[in-house]
Amino acid sequence: MHIRGFLVRLLAFVVAVSGASLWAATPAHAAPVSVTGSVVAADGGAAIEGAYVYADGPDYDEDYTSSDGSYGLNLEPGVYDLYAEADGYLDGYLEFEVTAGTTALPDFELEALPDPVAVTGSVIDADGGAAVEGAYVYAYGDLYDEDYTSSDGSYGLDLSPGFYDLYVEADGYEDGHLEVEVTEDTTALPDIELVALPDPITVTGSVVDADSGDGIAGASVEAYGDTYEEVETLGDGTFSIDLRPGYTEFYIYAEDYDDGYAEVDIAEDTTTLPPFELTALPDPVTVSGSVVDAVTGDGIAAAYVEVYGEFSGAEFETDEAGAFTVELRPGSTEFYVSAEDYFDGYFEVEITEDTTTLDPFALSKPVEGINVSVYDDPFGQPVSGAEVSLEDGGGAVTTSLTGEDGKVAFGGLAEGAYTVDVAAPSGYSDVEPIEVFYSGGFEYVEFSLPVDFSCEPAAANPSLTNMGFEDGLTGWTLGYQTEGTEVTGADAFTPPWEGAAMARLGSSQPSSSEDQPEGPNIMCQDFVATQAEEKFAFNFFTYDYTGYDEFTFDLVVSDPDTGETLAAFQQGAFGEGTALKTSGWRGVQLDTSDNIGDTLRLSFRVGGTSDDLYAFWGYLDSADTLPPTVQTTPTEVETTSGSVTTDPTTGLLTVAMPFSDPSDLTVTVPAACADPEVDPTSVSLVLNGTVFEAAEGVPGNYTATIPAGQIQNGPLNVQVVCDGETTVVTPLGEIVLYDPSGIITDAESGEPVVGAEVHLYKVPSWSPQVGEPPYAENTCETNETKEPGSDWDQPAPTDLGELVNAASPGISPNVNPFVTNNVGYYGWDVAEGCYYVQVTAEGYDLLVSPVVGVPSEVTDLDLELQPIPVDTTPPDTTITGGPAEGSTIAVPTATFTFAGDPVDDTSSFECKLDGGAFEVCGSPRALSALADGAHTFSVRAIDAVGNVDASPASRTFTVDTTAPDTTITGGPGEGSTISSASASFEFVGDPAGDTASFECKLDAAAFAACASPADLSGLVDGAHTFSVRAIDAVGNVDASPASRTFT
Repeated sequence: MHIRGFLVRLLAFVVAVSGASLWAATPAHAAPVSVTGSVVAADGGAAIEGAYVYADGPDYDEDYTSSDGSYGLNLEPGVYDLYAEADGYLDGYLEFEVTAGTTALPDFELEALPDPVAVTGSVIDADGGAAVEGAYVYAYGDLYDEDYTSSDGSYGLDLSPGFYDLYVEADGYEDGHLEVEVTEDTTALPDIELVALPDPITVTGSVVDADSGDGIAGASVEAYGDTYEEVETLGDGTFSIDLRPGYTEFYIYAEDYDDGYAEVDIAEDTTTLPPFELTALPDPVTVSGSVVDAVTGDGIAAAYVEVYGEFSGAEFETDEAGAFTVELRPGSTEFYVSAEDYFDGYFEVEITEDTTTLDPFALSKPVEGINVSVYDDPFGQPVSGAEVSLEDGGGAVTTSLTGEDGKVAFGGLAEGAYTVDVAAPSGYSDVEPIEVFYSGGFEYVEFSLPVDFSCEPAAANPSLTNMGFEDGLTGWTLGYQTEGTEVTGADAFTPPWEGAAMARLGSSQPSSSEDQPEGPNIMCQDFVATQAEEKFAFNFFTYDYTGYDEFTFDLVVSDPDTGETLAAFQQGAFGEGTALKTSGWRGVQLDTSDNIGDTLRLSFRVGGTSDDLYAFWGYLDSADTLPPTVQTTPTEVETTSGSVTTDPTTGLLTVAMPFSDPSDLTVTVPAACADPEVDPTSVSLVLNGTVFEAAEGVPGNYTATIPAGQIQNGPLNVQVVCDGETTVVTPLGEIVLYDPSGIITDAESGEPVVGAEVHLYKVPSWSPQVGEPPYAENTCETNETKEPGSDWDQPAPTDLGELVNAASPGISPNVNPFVTNNVGYYGWDVAEGCYYVQVTAEGYDLLVSPVVGVPSEVTDLDLELQPIPVDTTPPDTTITGGPAEGSTIAVPTATFTFAGDPVDDTSSFECKLDGGAFEVCGSPRALSALADGAHTFSVRAIDAVGNVDASPASRTFTVDTTAPDTTITGGPGEGSTISSASASFEFVGDPAGDTASFECKLDAAAFAACASPADLSGLVDGAHTFSVRAIDAVGNVDASPASRTFT
C-alpha cells in the first residue's frame, strides 16, 4: 500500500486511558510475614534512631527505628518499595521481595547530608528594585528552610549543598519561584524579582434565579483570579467584592440550586458584573429500599450505603431489617453498598419524580471454596456474564457465569490442585489461567480482563459511507463503549458542519472525583478508496471547571492489515481557563489518489481521563467545504539556551533546553477566529496546564513568554478564546529538557522491550568532559566530545555509581526505576553530571549502559537486552526412599521420598498412584488406605519455568495384609489320651505358597519358630495344648492359631 499523499498525519499516536477507581470486595490475602531490618549510617555503620521506614507494594506498613536502628514490618509476600527518611540524611530506597520464609531485610545505609551552608538573598520589586518586606521565602530540596524578609528585603536560609526549589509569597505580588543549586561555596542567592499585582477595585454583582430573575439570598460567591476572595449575597441577592483586574473565575453555590460558574475579565474600570444565574434543583423525593442477602433474600442490618447523585448525596446504615429511607433529588444516582462478611456492591439507579421504592440491593457472600472475581482493565469495573471454569486434578471441569458484581464462587471442594480460567466475553482479551492449590477455607482469585480498544469491522464498505449520517450510524462499527455514541443535530455547543446531522461520541453526564466518565468511545469503518480526495470535519470538546485534564481525542486513518497509521490528528490535554474547551471545527482533506482500490480504516475515538472531568464530546461530520482553518503555526520562537526544531510532517515544535540552564521561551503565533468578523478575546500559551497570557503586537499576532523558572518538560499548546465562552486549543509541540533517554529493544528480534526497569545511577565524583582532548581523569563523554555519530562506549564506573534518589529535585519525572512503555522508551530530565543506567527485565540478562555526560542532551542511549536462553530441559526424578521395586509390604500405608536432579533446577513435584492423575505433592509423600494387591507410585519433577520430567520415576510394589490359615494335619487327636511322654504334630499353611514359616508353643509357653513335623518329648502326665500359627513372607501372622488339646 502507498502511504504518500496524506495531507494530515502524525508519525504515531497513543491511546491514553486510565483506570477508574475499583469498588469491589477486598479479597483475602496471604498471611503477613514479620520482617526486620536496620537503618545505619553509610559512613561508619552507626545505628540511626528515629528513622521513618515504610514499605509500599501488595501491602503497606511503616515503623520508626529504635535506639539500635532496628525496625519491624508485617507484610504479605510480594515485591515492595522500601523507603527510609531520617533527619540529617539523604532519603534511602530499596526494592526487595518478601517470601513466606523471609525474616530479615538488607540494611539501609543512609548518606549523611553535608553540613548546611548559610545563604542569603533578597526579594525586590521587579519594577524599580525596591525591597519587599515581610515576604515569605521557603526552600524545598534535600533540606527545608524558611524565612521572612526584613525591611531591606533580605532573608537567610541554612541549606545543605544540592538543588532546591525556592518559593516566595508576598501580599500584593505574584508568587515567585527559582531553581537554585547550593554548593559548599555558595553564600548568596540571586535576587527574586516579584511582579506587583494591580490595585484591587470594588465591583458589585448579583445572584438570581434563572427562571424568575429573583435575587437569591445567602449564595456563596468564590472568585479565583490573581487573588482569592469570597462573599455571601445579601437578602436581595446582591454582593460587593474587592478584586484585582484580570481574568477571574467565579464559582457560585446556593442551597437548592445547581452550582454556577462564570468567567469575567475584570478591567480597571469595571464596576458591575453581569448577574450570575442559577438553576433551581428538582425537589427531593423520599425513596425507600433495602439491602438483602443475594441467596436467602434476608435483610442485612447495619449495611453501609453511600449515595452519589447528580444533585444530591447521602450516607447511612440500614436498620435491623436491612431497610432504609432517604431523600434524593431526581437524576442518575449511584449506590455503593458494603456490609460485614459480604462482597461490596455497586448499583446505578435513575431516580425520577415518581420514584418511591428501589429494587433490593443484593449482596453476595464469599463461600468456603474458591471465590473468583472478574474485572476489566484498566477501569476496574466488574465484568458480568463471563464464563469461569474450574478444573480439578482429575480433569473434571465445572463452569459458571459471573453475576452483575463480576463474581462467582465454587464451594464443596476437596483439597488439591485446581486450574481457574475465564473465557473473555466480547470486547475483552483473553488472559492466562491461574493455578490454585486449595487446602480448605476461603480462597480468592481475581482476573483483570484487558479491554479490547480496537475497532474492527467485519467487512469493508464499497466507499467511505454515510459521512453525513443521514442514515444514523449505518455503515459504522462501534467499539468498546457504546453509551454516548449517537447521531444528533445541532445542540448547545456545536451545530453540524454540513447537513442536518453529525456523529457524537462521549459523555455529557456530570461527574465527580468518584464518578468519572469512562471511555474510550470508538466508531470506525473500513472503506475502499474510490476517489482521489475525501473530506470531513471534526470538533472536540470538554466541559470542566478544574483546569488541566489528561484526555485523548483522536482521528486516525490506518492500514487495517498492518495497523500502520497513515494519517492522524490527536488532541492532547486542555489547559486551565474557561470551562468549555474545544479544538474548534477542523477540516480534513485526505488525498487517496495513490490508494484507489485499497482498503483503509477510519477510526474516530474519544476516551480516557485521570483527572476531574465533567463531560467530553467528539463530533464528526461530512465536509464538502472545509471549515476555516485557525492559523496557529508560530512565526517566531526565541530561547537563548535551547534549540528549536520543527517536524516537517506535523509542523510540531520541539524546544530542547539544558535542565540546569533553562531560559525564557518567547513564542509569537498568529491567531484568528473561524468567523473573520470576530477577534479573539484572549490568546495564551499553555505548558502542562499553566497558562501564560499573550499580548497582541502586529495585528493578528500574539506573543507570550514562559519565564525560565517555569520551564518544564511537557506539551506546549496555544489557547484561543473566540467568544468569551469557548476555548480553541491547538498543540504547538513540546519542551524537552536535556536528559539521558533512549529505547530498550530485544537484541535478537529488535522488538521493543515493554516493562523493563531502568535504574538511573549518577557518578558523583565525575564531571562531563569539556573542551579539547586530552581529557582529565574522572570525566565522561558528552555529545560534544565523543566522535560524531559514534555509539556511546565509555564503560560505566559501577563501583562509584550511586542510585539517584527518585525524590531528588535533580531528576524528573520523580521515578527510579523508569518502566519502559509500549515502544520501549525510558528517560529523565536531570541536572548536570555523569550518568549510566542499569536495565533489568524478565527473561533478559542484566545490562549496564556506558556512562554519558549531561549537558548537552542525551536522547540516543539506546540499549539492546540479550534474552536469557529459554530452559527447555526438565529435571530428572529419583525415588530415594520407600518400598523397593517389586517388594511386598504387609501394611496398607507407604511413604516415599524423592528428589529432582539438579536440585537447584527443581521447583516442585507431582505424584500419582496407579491410574490416578498427577497432582502437586512434596517429599516425603505418605500413602494410606492402600488396598491389597499391586500398586505403582509415580513422581515427576518440575522446574521453575514449567518443564516437566517426561519419564517420571516409579516404584511397583504389592500390599499384602492377609495372613495364611493354619491346619494341623497329624498328631494326637483333639481330646485324645496318649500313653507315651512324647508326641509329634504335622501341620500346613493355606495357601501353601503364601506360607513362609511357622511358630509353635506348648501350653502357656511363648510361640517359637518351628517346622512340620514338630516333635514333643518329656511330656508330664496331665492335659496339654499344642498350638501352631503360619506366617507369610512379609510377616503376616495367623491371628487364630490351630491347636490340639490332649492328655
